[in-house]
Amino acid sequence: MNIVIINGSPRKKGTTANILHSFEEKLHSYEDVNIEYFDLIDLDIKTCSGCCGCYRTGTCYMKDDAEMLSEKISCCDGLIY
Repeated sequence: MNIVIINGSPRKKGTTANILHSFEEKLHSYEDVNIEYFDLIDLDIKTCSGCCGCYRTGTCYMKDDAEMLSEKISCCDGLIY
């Protein structure tokens, strides 16, 4: 089972992060669970330009971490954010 955890808070050691890490620790106690944890503050995600090219091609022309994160989310069995 693949679980993706996303911390949207800019505080990597704040309350939100602590709660998410508690989930992560609990999930590690189960067998066959792969967990990927992301702090959005660490990712290079650019602001959408509104060109709507992604509607035509299925991917964004900007090469940033949004495509990687989108792929991780689309392939996971569970998402915590």
